[in-house]
Amino acid sequence: MTLTAFVGENDKLLTALGVFTGLMIFAQALPLKGIAVMLSVIFFTLTVIVWFELWGKFPKKAAPNLGHFENLLAFGAMLMAFHLLVEVNKTVPAFIMTLVFMAVITPASLLIKKYDFFNRLAGTGPGGKRGLRYALALGIVGVSIMAAFGIAGVLTPPVSAFLAGGERFFSDPNIWREASGFPAPSLPPSQKP
Repeated sequence: MTLTAFVGENDKLLTALGVFTGLMIFAQALPLKGIAVMLSVIFFTLTVIVWFELWGKFPKKAAPNLGHFENLLAFGAMLMAFHLLVEVNKTVPAFIMTLVFMAVITPASLLIKKYDFFNRLAGTGPGGKRGLRYALALGIVGVSIMAAFGIAGVLTPPVSAFLAGGERFFSDPNIWREASGFPAPSLPPSQKP
């Protein structure tokens, strides 16, 4: 398969990938930093979900340029994740909170839909008693958010400490030199302090 054919078949997913990436970058510039971080994490999570869906659509046999496109897209997504997780250490609580929220709300949502919880509780059919339905939905989401905040508060310090070591590794050029085995450049005698 060629790159042109792949883009033609997956243009909606590629568009969604671009939109969520753009929204993630836009959210980082919002003036309320707490909300900006949460929104950028949410849009990043949506970007990753779309990326995984798109990744599953790459064919086994493809033209070389499609293989390069797949590899660069994967590399870009990993760098984006690395940037948000390590360099911008303030996103760690937001990532943990998003993961915990999804871990709590997804099974609850599936169970509510599977067992028709709202209609049985209210004694009504689909679409009936909307006020009660909305109140229960908001209550479930609220409890999920509170659980996510609490668990994120417990997990954030150890995860942040672990990631701080990775941030130092990628931001300190001396560590790179030591890891590569090359000697650090020395200043000429006239430029030494």
